[in-house]
Amino acid sequence: MEQRRTILITGGSGYLGQFLVEDIAAAGYRVGFTHFSSAAPRLAGGSAAAFEVDLATGAGLAECLDALGPLLAVVNCAAVSSLAICERDPAAARAVNVPHKLLDSLKRHAAASGARPLLIQLSSDQVYAGTKAYWTEDDACEPVNAYGRTKLEAERVIHRRWPEHCILRSSIIYGPLSPTPVPRMLFLQFIDRALCEQKPTTFFEDEYRCAVWVNDIKDIVRTLVSGTQEPLQHRVLNMGGPARLSRDVEAEREPGGAEEPVHVDRPRHRPRDHAGDLESARNFYARQLMQPEWLIDIPSDLATHWYALPRPEGKRCLVVAAVGRTDLMCWKGYALYDCSAEFRLFWLHTKLAECGAGAARGPRHRYPFAPLTAYACDSGGLHAALHGSVPFVRDGVTLLHKEGYYELGASPLALLWKDAACSRYHLDTDAAGIVPERQVATLQCLPCGAIGTGDEPPHVLGRLPDAAAQQLGDRARPGRLLRFSVASGGLQLGPDGCPLSAHLHYEGPANQRRGKADSLSKVHFQYRARRQPATTLELLLAHHTGGTHLSLEQSQGGCEEVHFVEPADSMVCDAQ
Repeated sequence: MEQRRTILITGGSGYLGQFLVEDIAAAGYRVGFTHFSSAAPRLAGGSAAAFEVDLATGAGLAECLDALGPLLAVVNCAAVSSLAICERDPAAARAVNVPHKLLDSLKRHAAASGARPLLIQLSSDQVYAGTKAYWTEDDACEPVNAYGRTKLEAERVIHRRWPEHCILRSSIIYGPLSPTPVPRMLFLQFIDRALCEQKPTTFFEDEYRCAVWVNDIKDIVRTLVSGTQEPLQHRVLNMGGPARLSRDVEAEREPGGAEEPVHVDRPRHRPRDHAGDLESARNFYARQLMQPEWLIDIPSDLATHWYALPRPEGKRCLVVAAVGRTDLMCWKGYALYDCSAEFRLFWLHTKLAECGAGAARGPRHRYPFAPLTAYACDSGGLHAALHGSVPFVRDGVTLLHKEGYYELGASPLALLWKDAACSRYHLDTDAAGIVPERQVATLQCLPCGAIGTGDEPPHVLGRLPDAAAQQLGDRARPGRLLRFSVASGGLQLGPDGCPLSAHLHYEGPANQRRGKADSLSKVHFQYRARRQPATTLELLLAHHTGGTHLSLEQSQGGCEEVHFVEPADSMVCDAQ
């Protein structure tokens, strides 16, 4: 067993627990799980070790921890989750849901083994009062039922006793049948049975949730246990799906579902609205990769201190392979964030060759890995990166500073360039692949009606008129992403060439799953690229190395003066 690569999943015989055991074991971890109220299922092909543990009394915990040895993480899924059972016997529910015995045993185990595992606590959106929509992690928690009260108490106990934790406040979970049947049906299976039996069924039409797909939870937990660069102490995240739905609408979305919603009064222990605000969780995972800035100015040391890498067309992914990450952030437990790009590229080519990651596809090797070639940013190297033969469709080039560390989020030491000669999508397109008549940017809503970029801190480009903000309602609350076109007034640039504000026209809501708004450098790059698309990186570098400092803005002419006129359409943003 590799040191500290063991994961314990409490409540592994439950619905979510079974999926987590299977998924984490498939990722290459050694997995142990607990069960008590139901028999131990045979999971992960029998490779996962099962332990009978009573979390209310702690019986069996010491034996379980001793058998597993040092732990990397503990995922606590065990709970008495039935609202009715919790109301009938709150003391028994509290004994399981507030993990005092688990924390006592972990403390003793950590002292003996020298390893303090990350504790991932599955909490619930039931900790909120349910009196409004889109709860955020910073809102006050006022649960109205015994289940929610025990979950909130568990969060507070963990916060006080075990700093190395992450709390996931989950909405209602849906998904396929579990590997082994569980006694309590999920909502989706309840609907399926009702449809099969053709029985009239009533659903609450005034109870709202953001139902979350079980596979999404698997991805989140696997990412957490594989390690992240951001500190995970005292982190709380809402965890739900993208849509706020009432129970009757959820049923109607199921094929063959109820044609007419039937109103029934909610019991007092069922809160009305638990739709969570998921921006924090989305932004957290959006920040797990280094994001290049778009190239606006040529760095003075481009030809000597930078690499150029041809950029493949497609979606960029965070891949977890076995117990490490393959974006070269971590290799077999050795973190490479604080290593230069020059070293990371060397390590990547060397280690992928050693482990055979580039071999042909096989039953256990579905996706071969092909490291990109890094070229020096002289005239020959840039030409090869921009126009040389590659085994994929090129979508621009990425520029990396040789001494740059791997920074989460936007980094000025990683730059992106696209032009018509090296990318089919140097100008942003719509869903049909067509370049719209006007530039469209995805921006985020900020307090007081401001509209800004996804930078940290955001760069404010405009402000919604009061009438527009009122018309948009919840769609304009802080953190929401909206789509705007750059109208006839364009961008107003300051003396340093940086955009100060923009003439924006509201186009509609953006896909909230993307996590972040466009950066200021992207908005600026796209704006300039539309005005003189013939500019190429090689032309800019030729001017630069010839002794003339040339920025993207200078090469593409001056900026028109921006005029802001209050239009009849209230969806046009005011100037700053």
